Amino acid sequence: MQNKITITSDFNTFYSISPLPSRLNLLKKSKHPPYGIRKVEASLLKKGFAVSVSPPGKIEGDFVGVYVNDPFGMTPVSKAVQEVFGEPPSQVMSFSEFSTWISGEKERRGNLRVIAGGPGAWEVLMKEVPWIDTVVLGGVETLSFEDIFHGPKVVETKEMSFVPIISPSSNAEVEVTRKGTKVPLQVIREEIKVQSRFHRYVNLITEDILTWGDDLRDLLRVAKTAGKVKFSQISPSHFSEEYVSVIKDELGLNQTNWISPVLSSGGCVIDRAPDVVRTLNDNFIYPTMFVKEEAAGEASRYKAIVIPIPSSERYFEVLYNVWRNEKSLLKLPFSNLIETVLYKAKETNGEYLRKLKVKGLLGAFNLVRLLLETYLFS
Repeated sequence: MQNKITITSDFNTFYSISPLPSRLNLLKKSKHPPYGIRKVEASLLKKGFAVSVSPPGKIEGDFVGVYVNDPFGMTPVSKAVQEVFGEPPSQVMSFSEFSTWISGEKERRGNLRVIAGGPGAWEVLMKEVPWIDTVVLGGVETLSFEDIFHGPKVVETKEMSFVPIISPSSNAEVEVTRKGTKVPLQVIREEIKVQSRFHRYVNLITEDILTWGDDLRDLLRVAKTAGKVKFSQISPSHFSEEYVSVIKDELGLNQTNWISPVLSSGGCVIDRAPDVVRTLNDNFIYPTMFVKEEAAGEASRYKAIVIPIPSSERYFEVLYNVWRNEKSLLKLPFSNLIETVLYKAKETNGEYLRKLKVKGLLGAFNLVRLLLETYLFS
């Protein structure tokens, strides 16, 4: 008899809903689950399980795999959201509601075994979530049957194996490196075929795209078969002007077709590697940079998406100034509306953002009023 396992997560994580507080979140939920869930699905199918990928509320079989991303808001980005909006990011409440539900299911059924893994697995270890039987640190591809059926509280998988997804994920992701190791090009090709049936772009997941070195051109040419190409991160660690030029040429980057991967660094990149940012800009790569609040002014001298990390009472003034510099680059719809909101936040030292609501009847009224104010004073 085939073993059954349900793969799920809290509502916000399953539908890739923004970490913004729900009172400010107007974005729609995704049609597809996260990439991490799709990787688990493919790996368990290969092991011989019958797999059901389900949002919270439905469990098939006696085993549940729970994908956790940032369940307690312990990442630097989530801490910044907490500081700016005066409340935890939306996924924290979502995970709390999920915890209540699945705890009830375990109590009701008695024989339910729950295994948790994903980027936020370290957080559930720190909090010691009682309804989780086993926490997996690392990839699920090399997880043994014994770990799934009778594993200890913590299982750490160190060996790497790459199983291609068989169904699309929310943001067209395709993993191309893991812990500095290149994913086999054939696995990448198979995943691109899956994603391109549902998306017109591909998002290459990597700690640093430049680790592909001399094979970078081949990687990008394969990726281009899916349409527009994005990649998640670039780093000064393997920096090469030659490889950056390859990215520009292969992706056809220019002033109107630029990309903004996260520029990862062991410290403030403006202090450590300003030449890296200048070279990226010369090749139409305008990186997303998380910087200390006091470094935001210097970072804003470059073409980049600068995200200051709060550290003082001047934060909302810094945030407003950063936006004023970036809005001409981003050219977002309603950019003047965003500027009005950030100006009010600056003037009230964040209190305006902590009380603002744009959902529901009162929220709709607030939104209309904001639009009128923006129109009258712009």
